[in-house]
Amino acid sequence: MPSGHLLQLLEPEIHINEDLMESLTLQEKREWFESSYSPVFETDPVTQQRKSNETEIETLREEYHQKVATLERRVYALTKERDTLPHEQNKKKVMQLLS
Repeated sequence: MPSGHLLQLLEPEIHINEDLMESLTLQEKREWFESSYSPVFETDPVTQQRKSNETEIETLREEYHQKVATLERRVYALTKERDTLPHEQNKKKVMQLLS
């Protein structure tokens, strides 16, 4: 019995509490930026404010889409394997009955 699967992963959204960020010292802000998984944020050398590293964001976005595509292929392969197993077992039973 064929079946379909839907795999949906949502791209994360990052929201920053600007009021809280303003209460941090410059050193605390730098430490916070540096503690992130990937250098998505950096400190603007002129304004000393947070700015987004667009290149890094785009790289992470591309990695995310590649991982989703890989997972979709795995789900398809597992579904196909699962759907093939009963068919193979039925074939063996029929061959045994005919023998």
